[in-house]
Amino acid sequence: MAVNREKKIYVAIDFGTTNTGAAYVTNFDPEPSYISAKSLLSIHNGSFKQQTAVLLDRSNRIIGLGNDAIKNYDSTKNKLFKRFKMGLYSENRFSSIFVQPVSCCADVQSSISRSATEESVELKSLFREVFRFFKEKLLEKERGINDENIEWGITVPAIWDGAAKNYMIEAAKEARLKNVKLILEPEAAAIYTATYYFTNKNSPLFKIGDSFMVIDAGGGTIDISIMRYEEERGEGGGYSLIHHANGGPWGALNIDKIALEKINRIFGKLSVEEAAKENPEDWQEFIEELEQAKFEADSTFNLNFFTKLEGYDKERVLEQINDYNDNSNQKIEIVNKRSLRVKFSNEFRKQIFKSILDQIHSHLNQLLSIMREKKIIIKKYILVGGFCQSDLLQEKFRTIFGDRQIEIPGNLPNAIINGAIEMLKNPNSIKARIADETLGIKTTMIWNEQKHGNGGTKKLINGEWYCNNGFDVLFNKGEKLNVGTEIKKNYTPTEETQTSVRITLFAAPENPININVVNGDYKRKAEIILPIPNSNLPLSKRSIEVTFKPAGTNYQFIAKYVPTGEIIQLTQSWSL
Repeated sequence: MAVNREKKIYVAIDFGTTNTGAAYVTNFDPEPSYISAKSLLSIHNGSFKQQTAVLLDRSNRIIGLGNDAIKNYDSTKNKLFKRFKMGLYSENRFSSIFVQPVSCCADVQSSISRSATEESVELKSLFREVFRFFKEKLLEKERGINDENIEWGITVPAIWDGAAKNYMIEAAKEARLKNVKLILEPEAAAIYTATYYFTNKNSPLFKIGDSFMVIDAGGGTIDISIMRYEEERGEGGGYSLIHHANGGPWGALNIDKIALEKINRIFGKLSVEEAAKENPEDWQEFIEELEQAKFEADSTFNLNFFTKLEGYDKERVLEQINDYNDNSNQKIEIVNKRSLRVKFSNEFRKQIFKSILDQIHSHLNQLLSIMREKKIIIKKYILVGGFCQSDLLQEKFRTIFGDRQIEIPGNLPNAIINGAIEMLKNPNSIKARIADETLGIKTTMIWNEQKHGNGGTKKLINGEWYCNNGFDVLFNKGEKLNVGTEIKKNYTPTEETQTSVRITLFAAPENPININVVNGDYKRKAEIILPIPNSNLPLSKRSIEVTFKPAGTNYQFIAKYVPTGEIIQLTQSWSL
């Protein structure tokens, strides 16, 4: 007899600095998932993603995303926000971050501010509106589906801290998304690449025990994870992280800014802005060609739309290019005078890439040195992200990695989304991660001069001296944490009159003066206030059980008062 399965939907949202998109599959679709994934935006050049541009009406409700946002922008009627994701890269708290709309389509990105203006919106509201937009698009395509049967995966850089990751979860909740998981972008890239190679080359990419590096080079960041293939995929998963996530703000957006600064110098910023405003579709085509020219040595781009401006013709455009070239060794070469097709000279491209490539080179050299010290042999290097299409970046990687195997999967623009869908369907793909910080509980403990003498706060309780700001370590930075394992601690109250206890989770600083004592350099991560009703029980029987449980990209922080069985549980995102 046939089993009537209930329909389930798995949606992955890749919210990038430069481009954003979403796609989904159902539990009825064939495997592997990336073959049957359906985009929630119109597919553009084979990609599920379009540029990160959000159009809001005057009530700050979303009315356009991606290319449609650019096409329908009218500064007198609506507001356009571009490439604002890097506002979350800061280590500061995010409750008061505001995003300013661009003044015209020619602006590379929106500016971030700590103070609100009449036109600005809070950063979280932009994320919320995009998530709401994707939910509405999904429900248009899959009518009648219940929220409980939709699983959402939002991809985030692994190098983001827990506060930034929680920020995305909060925005998703405000958009009324249920069953939301965060998926780390390099991990999604690894899962997709392995699936792609197995499907298309009929052989596994890794052997059991192989260590490999995933480099997700996007618009905002270079995000790096080092992983090991542990066992065949199945219950328990197949991949472990063997080094904490790392990287930096060295994405392609930096190159975009420099390239457009050059265009502004040639034609004048006001002329460029006017050209973009008067011909938004031509401007969009120009930007796409400029992106390709930035990544490939022989790619050309067209400047013909400048001739539509009053006072401009082909001769004037050519004249201004020649004037620029006469005063710069970073030339723009004229390929075809009739069609006004041009390209960046090699010297030009190398110069605008130099600073970013030098920073990436320095970081990777340090990372490889650490791997040698740990005796970890990297067998393969997986490159994903839009920036990895750059021939200069690929050349830099070959210089750094030598003859080691570099893998760039097919269907590169959709790699993260496709990998995220696979991880939603197979949640046990990752079996262990590496802690990138030392976590512990602030607690009161019997005074030990050797441990607490430097910075500890003494408190006399029932005739005995205690340290009132002790730090009880749960795990140390660099420690391997298996997903699903539990770390337990047991405490008792110090005073009979206590009716509640404050249990605070802290992260130790990089180089603490005293690891045994919480001071001002420690970061508060989570806090539970647990009722412990006064009773006739002696203090030794009033046990408090604290459990820390790694669970994917989240952790569960649980406090239980044993005599009554009362439990309070928090679920937080963290930096792993």
